[in-house]
Amino acid sequence: MHKSAPLLVTCLLGLSLAGCASLNGSGEDTTTEAQAAPEAKPASEASIEYADFEPDVLYLLLTGEIAAQRGRYDVTLVNYLKAAKKSRDKGVIERAMRIAQSLNGDNAQTQLAALCWKSTLTTCRPCGYLPSRPSNATN
Repeated sequence: MHKSAPLLVTCLLGLSLAGCASLNGSGEDTTTEAQAAPEAKPASEASIEYADFEPDVLYLLLTGEIAAQRGRYDVTLVNYLKAAKKSRDKGVIERAMRIAQSLNGDNAQTQLAALCWKSTLTTCRPCGYLPSRPSNATN
């Protein structure tokens, strides 16, 4: 009995706080908030595009993200550059370009710009760079 008393008090306190938090001053505010929430939700869902990656590309992307979390941005850039070359995915190329720009990786930016041009992307979105024909590109 003594062991369950603190648990019971904690649960009751939590429920009472949750009940007080849900109270509003007027009923009109809740209807406008409820109407605004569904409108914002489809816009965020429409912007997300999922892609299927080969296992080796997915491995490069995941190790690149883990390296970025640990502060190893050089490893991140190398892995994203390899993944962009293998997958030729627009999102991967754009993220790799952002990483290369933040690290001032001129060689990587040049390679990615050439990859943008070869992949028939009209512009590289992160920098707004309109790729022209690279000097070392072949038909």
